[in-house]
Amino acid sequence: MYFKTFSLKPGSYTIVLQWDDFIYSNGQATGAKNDLDIYLTNDNGSVLLGTNRNNIGGDPIEVLPFNVTSNTTTNIKVIRASGTDNVNFKYVVSVAILPSTNITKANSTIVGHPNAAGAITVGAVLYSNTPALWSTCPYCGVFSSRGGTPVNGVVRNKPDITAPNGGTLP
Repeated sequence: MYFKTFSLKPGSYTIVLQWDDFIYSNGQATGAKNDLDIYLTNDNGSVLLGTNRNNIGGDPIEVLPFNVTSNTTTNIKVIRASGTDNVNFKYVVSVAILPSTNITKANSTIVGHPNAAGAITVGAVLYSNTPALWSTCPYCGVFSSRGGTPVNGVVRNKPDITAPNGGTLP
């Protein structure tokens, strides 16, 4: 079991949990051998919201969308519902940013279908950091999608295309 406390501000959130396992939709016939679930709890550990889809034989992913109407704290609780393998997992927050100083913003956020070998993903580079045409691309902006999520031990070099965000008027 994994347990992490966060402070949340009002807004819409989606947390995507993924773990290193076989991926049925990627042609791996056996699918996931482990089933992880993700929950939001109060400080006493009581479940407030969660998703516990059976992932055995399917894809190693859980998606938890929710809305926050006032400032609050919650705990993210990840458990193994079934399976025996110790697996690396991560969760990615979309739509809103968890206001915590202990989140590494450089971690990969390109996961699932966009991280497939044949998928083309797009990243953004702050206009003032964009180099001349055909030169080496700088690091994507902190607001951009970032790659680096391994699939079966192979790190996908994502995003495939980057473009400047913003610009200047003549």
